[in-house]
Amino acid sequence: MAEKTGKRVYKKSIFFDSKPSIKGVISIFFGIACVILIIAGLIFSYANGGNAGKVVGSLALTAFFIACFGVYIAFMGFKEEDRSYLPCKIGVIWCGCVAVFVLFLFFTGL
Repeated sequence: MAEKTGKRVYKKSIFFDSKPSIKGVISIFFGIACVILIIAGLIFSYANGGNAGKVVGSLALTAFFIACFGVYIAFMGFKEEDRSYLPCKIGVIWCGCVAVFVLFLFFTGL
């Protein structure tokens, strides 16, 4: 697991020695849910010929709130001790990109 060399402790493998952060994995699932909601909104809008403004807007707003909560959960996952933080990093980046994308859609009015 960890080797002690003098005063420092080194880990042999940063990815396989510790378990992944649970909150980071939850954040990744939130990111997947956001992408599914956005794709469902696009499909619904295309099926109705672009006349589904309220439904698509509510799906996008829900995706935005879930993405923001996913970023929050991922940051909370960094506080877990003896865990791999790779899922937290992926969750922060993924949910953050989805949140910025949805904000971009709202501000441009597409």
